Amino acid sequence: VLHCQGRGPNHGVVAGMDWVAGQPPGPKVANMSLGGPADSATDSAINRMVATGVTVAVAAGNEDQDACNVSPARAASAITVASSTSSDARSSFSNWGSCVDIFAPGSSITSAWTGSTSATNTISGTSMASPHVAGAAALYLQGNPTASPATVTSALVNGASTGKISDLKGSPNRLLFTNPSGGTTPPPTGDNVTNGTFEAGATGWSGNTGVIGSGTYPAFAGTQKAWLNGYGSASTEAINQTVAIPSTATSATLTFQLRVDSAESGSTAYDLLRVYSGLTVLGTYSNVNETSGYVQRSFNMTAYKGQSVTIKFSGTEDSSLQTSFLIDNVALTTN
Repeated sequence: VLHCQGRGPNHGVVAGMDWVAGQPPGPKVANMSLGGPADSATDSAINRMVATGVTVAVAAGNEDQDACNVSPARAASAITVASSTSSDARSSFSNWGSCVDIFAPGSSITSAWTGSTSATNTISGTSMASPHVAGAAALYLQGNPTASPATVTSALVNGASTGKISDLKGSPNRLLFTNPSGGTTPPPTGDNVTNGTFEAGATGWSGNTGVIGSGTYPAFAGTQKAWLNGYGSASTEAINQTVAIPSTATSATLTFQLRVDSAESGSTAYDLLRVYSGLTVLGTYSNVNETSGYVQRSFNMTAYKGQSVTIKFSGTEDSSLQTSFLIDNVALTTN
């Protein structure tokens, strides 16, 4: 979609993405070491690729500016990659900010080049960083060929090394990590939840899907989460998804990140979040369980192996004082 000087029109890039989205199903990864001004057509094409099962890694950009100002770096469903140096600092040119998902090496990278079959070149840019993540995604899919793009994203983000990068400028402090065998360090394999990170919007979810978005509160990872209640008036909201647990599973675990923010006080549970498997209540949380950040919650689901179960998060709020239930990174992992 680009000419030999590395440029091309937006409509050509979009057409290329739509061609990829139209390919037969199967494990697929796309790397996009390109970018330009914010463009809704480009962002929508990214989302179409992801919706058809393509994991997409994109360069954050090289302008030392907020990555949310450029496309496709600002596309929520892509894995947006910023560049780091050999000393684990943000590369001075690298874009930054809340639209970044992860850092990878992008300064002074030696790679194959044009001119001959043995040519190499050492160059810098987020275009060098993004392929590292695309490669890690491909390795993950090699071992987990049915994993959704959201699951792959969650695996890379959660498996990243934290607290390593300096000069973040508001970016998440995550550095791509792969283990010596070439894989990543994700949660256990066999996650059957579709879009558990909510980065693809309402994809895979039913119910009051308008609660899924990026407003006000930060997500645990990425930019999207589910925000139930928080109105300060009587309300009931719920989202659900039906998942199949293989009969061959030796274990099955439901995990999710939960943050509770409340204006209530005292030890009385006025506002409630219930987590269901079918009609069975797995757990109940309330304003009494207020947290300063996200906390992982988990439930053993092994008893449901060989069944399809509907996982539901249902929040109820009374007539005064808000309580917000924030949910992210939902996974049902099996071994």
